[in-house]
Amino acid sequence: SPLILIFSCLYFALNLISGKYLLSFVYRTAFQAGGEQMFHAFQLALVGLLVGQLTSLCSLAIKESYSWTLCCPLPLLTIAFMLWFPRGPGLALADQAALPEELAREFDAQCAASGERIISELREEYENCLWLPPSFSSDLDHPTVDKFMWHDVQDSPPGRR
Repeated sequence: SPLILIFSCLYFALNLISGKYLLSFVYRTAFQAGGEQMFHAFQLALVGLLVGQLTSLCSLAIKESYSWTLCCPLPLLTIAFMLWFPRGPGLALADQAALPEELAREFDAQCAASGERIISELREEYENCLWLPPSFSSDLDHPTVDKFMWHDVQDSPPGRR
């Protein structure tokens, strides 16, 4: 068991290093906000921390343990930090400006162009009848039973163009 612990710690340490490298330099997302939501995420994490501290404080008080008195300053320190953070180091994150107007228009144009390209590719596939389920065929003039039967690839189905 101790030998497994050494190798598993080594595995996770190497995985941490390679994962950070891959997320930082290899994997690219289509749109990155540049940390615009970081301030709100940090504030929500602090609220979660406060709720957890209050929960443990109440459970210790209900069990009539004396350790709840030692835990009383923790929620107060968290509230003080939540009030100080937006005025201190979080000021730059809270006042982060939105994207410049011309950059936002460029992103919108790129998204629209890629969307039109995808729609045209799907339309080509549909027109070439790469796969057209019989229930979606628009041949209502000849609604025969043959149209809904299985056909081999060599045979051309009657409803296809």
